[in-house]
Amino acid sequence: MLHGTTSLPKPDFGEPNDDAGTSAHPFGPPRTISASVDFWDDPVDVYSIRLEKGHELFARLSPSASGAVGLALWKPGTLHVTGTAEHASDQVATAVAVGAQKRLAYVVPASGTYYVEVRFVPPARARLTYTLSVATTAT
Repeated sequence: MLHGTTSLPKPDFGEPNDDAGTSAHPFGPPRTISASVDFWDDPVDVYSIRLEKGHELFARLSPSASGAVGLALWKPGTLHVTGTAEHASDQVATAVAVGAQKRLAYVVPASGTYYVEVRFVPPARARLTYTLSVATTAT
């Protein structure tokens, strides 16, 4: 390490997990994970999760900095969560802010593998850590 520089943080356990499809890291068990995102090297983390028709998904994201992350759910068959507007129709839910947390609830209309996306939100620049918890229940 050079004088006056800092070392890069260790990659998350699920890296690389920067897109949907086969690039996503399987989520659970466990149903609570800790990871990080940053502006420069890792702005998106994507997790795949198998959901059953009629169940309800609850996701809670607790970031180390309020407002610096987004949380979204993407439908089965999604291959990309970034890029052109053509992928926007694959997003089925976005989280709302509850205090510093982001929370998402979704009733699953069809069984399949969905994608939970955690996204770094500018203008923040520093690396941040987060805890993501997911639960499902039959409705």
